[in-house]
Amino acid sequence: MKKILHFIIILFIFQLFFQNNANSQLVLDSVFKKEKVLFEVGIATPIAITSKEFFDKYQSQYLKGTKSQFKTGIQFHGAFKWLYSDYYTFGISADFFQSKIQDVYTLQYISSRDIPYNRTYLQSIIVNTIPVFITCEITPVISQFKSYCGFGIGASTGYITWWEEVHSDLYDDIRIGGKHIDDNIIAPAVKAYVGVQLGFDDKKMQNVVNSFILEVSTTYIHRNVDFFGKVKEQFDAPPEIFNENTFILPFYISIAAYVSFNLDRL
Repeated sequence: MKKILHFIIILFIFQLFFQNNANSQLVLDSVFKKEKVLFEVGIATPIAITSKEFFDKYQSQYLKGTKSQFKTGIQFHGAFKWLYSDYYTFGISADFFQSKIQDVYTLQYISSRDIPYNRTYLQSIIVNTIPVFITCEITPVISQFKSYCGFGIGASTGYITWWEEVHSDLYDDIRIGGKHIDDNIIAPAVKAYVGVQLGFDDKKMQNVVNSFILEVSTTYIHRNVDFFGKVKEQFDAPPEIFNENTFILPFYISIAAYVSFNLDRL
């Protein structure tokens, strides 16, 4: 129970740290004088990103988008970790990456008056993903190079935007495009991961760098969004598939490389 209360105090200190650096340093010196606290930073590559439900609608007969996947950039990572014991570590982590679709295509149609016309679509969709987790790690074997597994629970936030331009040959075309979504989406999230820490020689107490870390993680975000709610208004008969919410990038796997630092030696 004492250790759990200790961990709650740590979370309070993280908040305090960004509000009053001088006071927080005094608290840190008091609380952590017998504990080991690490700061972890690094990058990752998100792979195996799934969004099947979204692309089923995006590539449907109503939008006929040509892209079949998001283009995703580097994933940035930061975390504070508290060594509860040799076998258990608790922490708080945050990540950020951005996924995009840039799509341009032209389609031919026949109007109700049997007049052929063209529409050119320019689609720009941006999904920002910022998951924040409270984590727990288990290290079954203690050594300089140690393997671990862990899990995290938390939430993901981040803006989703969709801008569409429609250039049509048809006078008074109902499809005019526009900003279909521009919202900050908050959704529950969970994470599971495994990794290995390649520790440096800890006998030298002046070492600031603690270890180099390789990690693989899987993340699920319950991000169920009314993505097509506005664009459906630009159809004479709104498609039924646009009436339901859509999962956007709910699952991905990340391969990561991190470096951890001993905060008590800075």
